[in-house]
Amino acid sequence: MTVGGAPRARAPRRNTAVAAVLGPELHSEVKRTERDAAKGEIDIEVLLRGAEKLNAVYEVRGTVERIQGLRRRYAQVRDSVAFYESKVERQTRDLERMNRGGGRYGDEDEEEEDYEDELGLGGEEPELEVTDDDLRREEEEIRDLERKKRELEERVSGMERDLGGLLR
Repeated sequence: MTVGGAPRARAPRRNTAVAAVLGPELHSEVKRTERDAAKGEIDIEVLLRGAEKLNAVYEVRGTVERIQGLRRRYAQVRDSVAFYESKVERQTRDLERMNRGGGRYGDEDEEEEDYEDELGLGGEEPELEVTDDDLRREEEEIRDLERKKRELEERVSGMERDLGGLLR
């Protein structure tokens, strides 16, 4: 006596109706996007085209509007990412310039760029040659300023003591 019914058959193919509606080219693109999703790479446009094609055959109310909304939102996010990537690149260049000790840092205004163009600088800053005498003068000026700062701090603390005595 045998147990069981019919011999084991192959599992039915899944998504054959979806594959038929999408067509071989779009279906293979969707499959590729599904595989790439594990790597974090998703082609949103392929998925939206597939959804539009499926909705043309199996219409669901409100789907067209949702797809349009998703497409608009995707465009906004894509543009936003591009903006912030360029901002990061610009700030990285500024940081590298700061770390090398040369050049300006911070966001460059269009007015500054226009002014540089008028001067014929072409966005590049002229090189300055610093001599030992320049460094000595700067160091002396720093010492003078630090001395003046200490004197002013002493005067302020003296005023605070005077005020504290008046308040008692």
